[in-house]
Amino acid sequence: MKSKVSISPQNINIEKLVREAMAMTDKMWWHHNNPGNKPENGKMNLTELRKKQSEEVPEEMQEIISKAIKDGVQAMILRTEKNRKCVKMNGINLFVNESEFGYEMTDNAYCEYMPTNHIACHSMAATTVMEAEAEEDLFCHCKDGKCTASCKCRVIEEMFKNQRAYRKADRRYHSCSFECDCKGQCRSSVKDAPEEGTEVMLHHITEKGFAVRAKQYFAPGETVAEMTGELVPTNTLARDDPYAIDIFNAEYDGKELLDFLDGKFIGAHKTVKKYSKSYIRNLENLYENDFSINPTDFSTAGRFMSSSCFPNVKTTIVYSGGANPLRARAIFTAVMPIFPNMEISFNYGIDYIFQQLKDVCKCGMLCCVTNSHLYEYLRDEHWKRFFKELYQAVYPEFKENVINEIKGKLPQPLFDSKKKKKNSASRRKINILSRARKATLRSNRATL
Repeated sequence: MKSKVSISPQNINIEKLVREAMAMTDKMWWHHNNPGNKPENGKMNLTELRKKQSEEVPEEMQEIISKAIKDGVQAMILRTEKNRKCVKMNGINLFVNESEFGYEMTDNAYCEYMPTNHIACHSMAATTVMEAEAEEDLFCHCKDGKCTASCKCRVIEEMFKNQRAYRKADRRYHSCSFECDCKGQCRSSVKDAPEEGTEVMLHHITEKGFAVRAKQYFAPGETVAEMTGELVPTNTLARDDPYAIDIFNAEYDGKELLDFLDGKFIGAHKTVKKYSKSYIRNLENLYENDFSINPTDFSTAGRFMSSSCFPNVKTTIVYSGGANPLRARAIFTAVMPIFPNMEISFNYGIDYIFQQLKDVCKCGMLCCVTNSHLYEYLRDEHWKRFFKELYQAVYPEFKENVINEIKGKLPQPLFDSKKKKKNSASRRKINILSRARKATLRSNRATL
């Protein structure tokens, strides 16, 4: 009987990753061939691409793709050297390998650590909303801090998810927070990123500058990082700002959240009281603006994450205490297994990529905007090779530094999967192993 928790390249769902990667390849191909045009009814016409992908790949293109796979895997792995230096910068540490000691930091690398967002918009609407919140009951009061299915915050999340106030593409979520009785520690809360789970390091393979490196294993769905900053009206930022994250769009988010507030959803459950008319009116005024998080000068290590045309984390806009966008946070969760030494990256937005990174993107993915000449030749087999080579490159060190250490701390018979014991005592041991390995792997910090 095998343990329920098993982390190795053989247990990664490569087929799922391949499907998602090919879907992104389709999207990149469409935008490359239809610049500035949005798909009609949200659907892309890929007939031409499908026809080309059914043809045999020429031998010369196979060689080019093979090189792209090798270079891409290499670009995604940030290994540390024995000697390196740490540049301490107002609460954020930047690491540089000895081979890169001659690197000169640019002005845009300087940033001051700020653990939570700071509201930097001083409009009347923002001020009145924050003042009105004092009169509202926005947080859950679950008994003993243990949230159940009737938890106010969980009910609002279900409303976000099941009603019109939810768009899958935007990944909007509602969570308990520190101001709830559960202190944001219940199972339905979006967990904070581990303090020592990542670090900022100068990328020694490409010329992208500083990047974020994983120091531990992250399973899909786990919180990897958070990007904090100054909450500002989007129209106060430069149009091509490389750092800001849009968290609220008046045209789309505003309409959906107004539907959420109009009484059809909010107040429909006994644990969620309808907001006062004055508070709703203040929110309506606030919803007329677009808002962004600007991490340029104040933020966390997440501010240094690079863009990727096929990222390993996604952005989740997390609300708490109702539907006030000034309380929203930008949380990054893993969308694929992330091992120590892998670079953490997210998608800056396909429009930004094609407008600003078309000739300079260094993500290394096969569907990178700089690999547009490969799109029609990419097949499932190429992506499968890419992911297999990537995980086979990072797993051995993880096994040596983490898995083997855990095995040495737990009773050895529990790891003997070849002996199939059928009695109930054996099964209980296996369950203990699963829980122990899961808890230890999630909390362990691998220093590689």
